[in-house]
Amino acid sequence: MIEFWKNNKIYITIIVVAIILGLAIFIPQYLLIQEKKTDRQLEITKQNNIDQDKKEKEYQTQQAVLQNKILLENCLAKAGENYQDNFESYCISEKRGANCQSILKVNAAIVDQIERDEKNDCFKKYPQN
Repeated sequence: MIEFWKNNKIYITIIVVAIILGLAIFIPQYLLIQEKKTDRQLEITKQNNIDQDKKEKEYQTQQAVLQNKILLENCLAKAGENYQDNFESYCISEKRGANCQSILKVNAAIVDQIERDEKNDCFKKYPQN
């Protein structure tokens, strides 16, 4: 066996150098490929997070718009109730009861203006985009 090593030193040296050169070329290339792969995975994860944040913001915006619409509808309904209550209170204050037509004619403009003001306040308070 020792004679084999002595007779083939050049060939063994060439093989060892070839292996070392091969590893010297392969390892950096392998590490570069792995680094690029990791960078791409990080980029995909980052983009997914951005997309998820965007969807969450869109959802929150939609919820806010819906909530604002509900609040406006409730406010307008309350203004309508107040309109009816104002007519009834004018009739009661004048002690006219069911025969309230004359007082309504006099105060209708006032009650109508109050209702318009309340509805305008609703639109100011809960604007619709």
